Amino acid sequence: MHYLKLALQNAQSGNHSIINQLGYCIGIEQNKVIHAVKKHPFWYVDIPRTSSSSIQSMLGERFGYPHGKALIPGKGLMPGLDSYLLPPHTPAFLARDLIGDTLWSTLDTFSIVRNPYTWSVSFWLFTKQHDTEKGDHPVGLRFDTFPNFLASFADKLQAPLESRLFYPSSFRQSDYLTDRQGKLIVKHRFRYEDRDSINGHLKNMGVQHISDEKLVKTESEAYVLNSDERRMVEEIFAKDFELLGY
Repeated sequence: MHYLKLALQNAQSGNHSIINQLGYCIGIEQNKVIHAVKKHPFWYVDIPRTSSSSIQSMLGERFGYPHGKALIPGKGLMPGLDSYLLPPHTPAFLARDLIGDTLWSTLDTFSIVRNPYTWSVSFWLFTKQHDTEKGDHPVGLRFDTFPNFLASFADKLQAPLESRLFYPSSFRQSDYLTDRQGKLIVKHRFRYEDRDSINGHLKNMGVQHISDEKLVKTESEAYVLNSDERRMVEEIFAKDFELLGY
């Protein structure tokens, strides 16, 4: 981040050498990603709160860069397994921009989706684990009550897709899977609730050591939504219910 700040300061003063260097570094990293994806022709779109850390841990162990994750809860740092151009929870439309439309169309693209009721509760409980003294999340989500969490999430979804900050709280599940026009661009979508199908796909890919361990637990299944909360979830995530088939 210090390097980016320095680059901006130099650009404002008329010195563009560091900006040019950044562009060169980004180009090298992009080529590195493309080479790795051609070697192992798949891409996993990791929607938060869908066992994404567990899946990335297995993919990183089996296939290496850029399919892993640098920090795995409970396992610590695993450097060299991810790309700074495609950080955790990168939506498919951004990953496709970097990888390229033609190569993307040939890949085994897949993701895991979850019932919007339990997904939103899990997201809320996870947010509560990363609280602040002010009672809100650093990315602007309220968490004192589930309705307040939903309302703050809905506020962040009002902005056009391209204008939202790059945080997991800026996207519905369906936003991770579609292009800018709302068309699905991820070939395989497995349900979080159907672990057998997920494990079967991983086995077919060549993942040998499959674990059902949840690395970040929230006990979301124990929370019972009342009728008003269910209505809020249905309204805010209507696109998810429709596109994901729940």
